[in-house]
Amino acid sequence: MKIIFKRLILIFPSIFILFGIYFVSSQPSLELPDIGIDFIDKLIHFIVYFIFGISLQLSVFGIKKNTRYFVAIMIVTAIGLTYAALDEYHQSLVPGRDANIYDFITDSIGILISQLFIKKVKDLVNTFLT
Repeated sequence: MKIIFKRLILIFPSIFILFGIYFVSSQPSLELPDIGIDFIDKLIHFIVYFIFGISLQLSVFGIKKNTRYFVAIMIVTAIGLTYAALDEYHQSLVPGRDANIYDFITDSIGILISQLFIKKVKDLVNTFLT
């Protein structure tokens, strides 16, 4: 019972982020505040999908602890890119919103860089511990 609870805890952030992305994408129009950054929309996409990639990695290792790292990267990348594509499609169905290939590209970069980041952190920790 304990192991199931621990695995659910590791999966919860990914599910929370999925619902958060879906909720925000379902809003008819979003006006972002003007904070002096022209590409704030892309920055938000990158950050959200970067965090999503990290949470997916925790979920994959939470489901099967002995997953090989390369396999985990492939699973996370496939899930992340699929969800990013579905999210853009979903936005095309919402009045006042549209699908944007640049948003998809930014989402994809966020997922991929999160995987490189995790790999680098894992390597640094392993180096420090040995």
